Amino acid sequence: AHWSGSALALCLERGVGVAFLGRGGEPAGQLWPQRRRRLPLAETLDALAAGGEGWSEAYANWLRRERLQVLRHWQQQRREAGSPVPADEWQRAMQSWVYRAEVAAVLPALLHGMAAALVAARLGEYGLEGHYWCVAGEPVELAEDLTRLLWARMNLCAGPLAAAIDQPREAATLFEHWAGAQAGVLHAHLASLGAHARRERGL
Repeated sequence: AHWSGSALALCLERGVGVAFLGRGGEPAGQLWPQRRRRLPLAETLDALAAGGEGWSEAYANWLRRERLQVLRHWQQQRREAGSPVPADEWQRAMQSWVYRAEVAAVLPALLHGMAAALVAARLGEYGLEGHYWCVAGEPVELAEDLTRLLWARMNLCAGPLAAAIDQPREAATLFEHWAGAQAGVLHAHLASLGAHARRERGL
């Protein structure tokens, strides 16, 4: 699509974030509007990033727990489908996903980009930034980390659908079908982060 500068400016003025995808559908970046609405989580994360000693380590611990939750959902889905995850496969998934944040991609890259766009939109609604710098200079890549959580869940739980998707239109249709559930999952991740952040601040 060809976008004019005026169209992009209008999106930002209306509080609409814009996500750019590369030629392969992978996320290339976002434009973030000036925030007019800031929920309490945004204020809490700003305060922690600005003065919370050890916040980046606490965030990393939270992120590992969220990756484990993604894996448990996959385990439950497999069990309900009558194909429980064997112990050795579970251990391999634990090592690769929970501890190294690596997941095998079986879905087209376009869906990764669409997940990134969904994350950008939801962060805009919360008044959150996609990237924070902590007091000691450590980065917290919130948008990237949330996108990776959604992307892993989608790939782990795609099942036989993965082999049936080879066209962009099919991928987009599938994501539209998934979007409501993924938005709910994203909300749960952010609610969990909010509770974790409040504990860090002693609230």
